[in-house]
Amino acid sequence: MTIQITSNASYEDGKYSLTNIADIDPNYYKKRVLADGGMIVDQAALDAALSWLHALKLSIFDCWAVSAAWGVKKNDDGTLVKVYSLDGNDFIPKVTTGNLPVLDTSGDFPVLRRRAAAAGTTASGLLVSQTLASLVSDNDFTFAAMQATEAGDNFPMGCGPALVAGSSTVITGVPLSLAVYNNDVAHTYAAAGINNAAGTGAVQLNNAKYADYMPQVTHVNYKTSTMKYWAGTDGPYATSNGAAGLYDFRKKRFNMFCLAYNNGTADYALATKGACREQWLIRRSSESIALALLSRMRSL
Repeated sequence: MTIQITSNASYEDGKYSLTNIADIDPNYYKKRVLADGGMIVDQAALDAALSWLHALKLSIFDCWAVSAAWGVKKNDDGTLVKVYSLDGNDFIPKVTTGNLPVLDTSGDFPVLRRRAAAAGTTASGLLVSQTLASLVSDNDFTFAAMQATEAGDNFPMGCGPALVAGSSTVITGVPLSLAVYNNDVAHTYAAAGINNAAGTGAVQLNNAKYADYMPQVTHVNYKTSTMKYWAGTDGPYATSNGAAGLYDFRKKRFNMFCLAYNNGTADYALATKGACREQWLIRRSSESIALALLSRMRSL
């Protein structure tokens, strides 16, 4: 005899169907992390993030999201083995030798820090998503990060899809990404939202208040091919052709601590002193969700 369990519960009206059982159990993510040998850095921070997410009727599977305050796995020497995403598409080191990134808890809040290495090389510094960061092709989506580089580092740092060879050697040559850089030759203290390989519609802001772990939030409306970008306490800055970057989000893995530009060699010229506090990609989004995420990040 076969027993079939059915339910008329709908996720859209705020109830959780059986397919979203992970959202019913508030400890689902924690159990997954601990079962894999990882640790929760700040349980209260994790609980607050999950409460915020569910208040917006989002599932953890809507959110490719990582934070230095949530789940991480470390080697005995403190270097990072894995950074756990809410949706299960976790970050892992691109290479497993050399100066691997570390969890830094010495400041006011934990950050995922790239350790000093030779500028202009990957030098074991990259964290990459395990699989592609898939999106529904006709969906709006929101991409956000809180990151910083330190004075004296002449290279920028960003996060976004893995880059392709042949990009321009300026920051506007990168598909949809978020970047910060400090003490760069051309832009001291800057944040940028870049939306396609041609560079049209790129936003660049030259102000110290944007670069020090201040939130950067980009909302892309795929149907209208437009993008809105908020940095720090300012914005939105509207651009066109926002959908041009969507191809990269569907086809590429994500980089953390990725370059903000390159000279034809992927993963080239990233900051040696950069760090990231939190990073999000919300697949089923809207402008109101983007604004809610911006508000949440500003309050941290």
